[in-house]
Amino acid sequence: MRLPDLFAGHTQLRGRLRGLWFKFKIALFRCDFRIGPGFTIGGPVMMTNGWNGIIRVGANLVMDDLKITLLRGARLEVGDRVSANRGLIIGCMEEIRIGDGTMIAEYVTIRDFTHRIEVGVPMRDSGFKSAPIVIGENVWIGRGACILEGITIGANSVIGANAVVTRSVPPNSVAVGVPARVIRTLAPEGAARQGAAR
Repeated sequence: MRLPDLFAGHTQLRGRLRGLWFKFKIALFRCDFRIGPGFTIGGPVMMTNGWNGIIRVGANLVMDDLKITLLRGARLEVGDRVSANRGLIIGCMEEIRIGDGTMIAEYVTIRDFTHRIEVGVPMRDSGFKSAPIVIGENVWIGRGACILEGITIGANSVIGANAVVTRSVPPNSVAVGVPARVIRTLAPEGAARQGAAR
């Protein structure tokens, strides 16, 4: 056996062991957790709250280190063949769904809740508002992007690095900027055509 093959096998084994440890930690939270085969974690996982939450994960999920805040009764669904790079933060108060084949780059935040802002009410006392997030199949989310509550990202879309997504993105779109706006529509065969929403 070649040395690179030996290291590759060791890395894969370590990722699977981390996956088993993650399952054990979720069991301690009394979280309803179901996962498909081929689950690999490359780094540490932090999970806060999670009591009576629901997590559904499809087959062949690959992720690096991440932090999940799953509030009581919240639901997190991740499809098949999803990959998530290091530094992912997921905050789920209500529901987040991530479609099959989605790729998530480093330091992305996906959060379905935020503080309310009310005149005359201290920020600490204003409470939260939430709305579900739906990320379609085959979406690519660039490094440092932030997906806010109530957003739907259509299938086959690209979210640019460091974008802040404050409104929904149609399928087959490229959205960039702060706040994110659609700058291009992707043709079904993969060729791009101009169709900017200015």
